[in-house]
Amino acid sequence: MANRILTASALTLLLAGCTVDTPGTEPPDDTPDAPETADLELSFQGLEVLSDGFVYEGWILVDGAPVTAGRFTVDAADSSHTVALDHADLHAATAYILTIEPEPDADPAPSAVHILAGDLVDGSADLDTAHPAALGTDFMDAAGSYILETPSSPDADDYDQGIWWVEIGANGPMPTLDLPELPTGWTYEGWVVVDGEPISTGTFDFGDAPDSDGAGASAGPDGTPPRSRA
Repeated sequence: MANRILTASALTLLLAGCTVDTPGTEPPDDTPDAPETADLELSFQGLEVLSDGFVYEGWILVDGAPVTAGRFTVDAADSSHTVALDHADLHAATAYILTIEPEPDADPAPSAVHILAGDLVDGSADLDTAHPAALGTDFMDAAGSYILETPSSPDADDYDQGIWWVEIGANGPMPTLDLPELPTGWTYEGWVVVDGEPISTGTFDFGDAPDSDGAGASAGPDGTPPRSRA
């Protein structure tokens, strides 16, 4: 049995990297002693614990088609596991992709929520979010600035109850969020933490457009900028 070792160092769910090593893996042959399976050993650091009903799933690309490389969960104590794969498939694999999948899941195909991916070259790969089969970006160029304001409220003293990703210029409020376009399966979501509890401020696909709940459920009667808020 041959081994392939995949080790990941993920700082966050979105900013991650990994390495695949394949020591001693030889091409399969037609002799009776040729190995039928090979172990893929994975060790991740920093992958987030998923909510109930979701799991991670690895995939290898063989002849351009995804082949499952096992489902798994992680916890704070252990994020390592080993999966036995067809030796010929593992040797022929050209890339590794990590996705998030619902559990249970009747669909054998990968979901659209790809996190990490990387090309396998000479038995090794560096996985990251910037790979085209993942998110297609590493977010290194993402930027933005915000103001504290409640434009929908006539009260001048509650300005600290609203966060808007705009700057005020001569032509009025202008958007400041510079974010890459996300692939199918992903959307942005803003959050604030109040008394230790995270509160969603809505989802959005583009930084220069309103988010899903506009000015928010507690907005006042006045108008608001047509921009994303937090």
